[in-house]
Amino acid sequence: MTDILDYSLDALENLALNFQSDLLKSEQGIPTDFAFFKHSLPEASYVAEGELFQVVSIGGSNLETAIARNESGSFSLGEVVKKTLPLLNSKDIFLESIYPHISPEITTLILNFAYPIEPVLRDNRIDGRLLKATKEHSFDGLVGGLVGEALEKRFAQQGQTVQVICANDVVCLTLASTSENTDLLPQNLVSMVLGTGNNFGLFSNQGQIVNLESGNFKNFEQTPSGKDIDLKSKDVGQQLLEKEIAGRYLHHHFNYYSDKEHLGIELQEAREVNELAATSNPGSELARSVVLRSAGLVAAILKGIWLYKNKNKLVCTAEGSMYWHGFNFPQNVNSFLTELQIPPKTITFNKVHQSNLVGAAELALFRQN
Repeated sequence: MTDILDYSLDALENLALNFQSDLLKSEQGIPTDFAFFKHSLPEASYVAEGELFQVVSIGGSNLETAIARNESGSFSLGEVVKKTLPLLNSKDIFLESIYPHISPEITTLILNFAYPIEPVLRDNRIDGRLLKATKEHSFDGLVGGLVGEALEKRFAQQGQTVQVICANDVVCLTLASTSENTDLLPQNLVSMVLGTGNNFGLFSNQGQIVNLESGNFKNFEQTPSGKDIDLKSKDVGQQLLEKEIAGRYLHHHFNYYSDKEHLGIELQEAREVNELAATSNPGSELARSVVLRSAGLVAAILKGIWLYKNKNKLVCTAEGSMYWHGFNFPQNVNSFLTELQIPPKTITFNKVHQSNLVGAAELALFRQN
């Protein structure tokens, strides 16, 4: 079973080199699997001194939101509200999932949006054009449209004028890392989302963050279970790396091999895989192997970014239950980094409390020096 599930170190090294190669090509404007979206950060804050504003995070499974105030370029979050999202299968469902949670007192909303969006500057503020649906949501009627603009029109229907700034979740996460790493150059900061989905982001310079949309990376060898998951998905041929790594698909990998080995165990979510991995029950070895394989792929991606960054020390701010709560996941990633010959303490990991909302607030107040 382990031989079926594990990538060899040579295969992980090749993935790292391919990842680095595609990053270099993307930087030069050569088409690759990466979107390599460049978000130019604002020169002036979106929110005036003393003004209330609201931050909202839309992930694969949850909505979180809080009110904040600009206090001389700083902020503190108010009470955080968290709700489980329905399947976002239409534009109307998406809009009505957000609108009831927005305070009538605010005139600026920062949306942290965990889906592939192309950055668009609209009326001097960042918006995002939704390129495709992922994470099994379809967003019918919204794909191809501007997310922030759609929300503004929904507010206008109720007579409320709200400017909406919309950025991808790795952009917000990368900004969240600046609040914890004030002594580092932005070029040393990397962000990783690894929960329901998977993506990486990084600073290209002090005023620009790149959203890789790395879940769509294809230049690696798919696993048998990954191929099966892809063929049964709504977006066949897309998000191949995400389908190998992310939490949404972890139990599908387990179930694929469980069926092949006639274990008679079928799991319903990633949490169950990680819980089983921590036991000595039937199926636990398979569960550990599935989680370990994901960690190896993450380490290979990080090595690719490290090579792209000329082997400089990196701080990776990580967000997502798969990374922080997966069975021995951080330890396994670090073990693979060692096996991939990354010097000790060269790539370190950071966690920012409520990073999804903190990053959105940092975007609201960001201004280039």
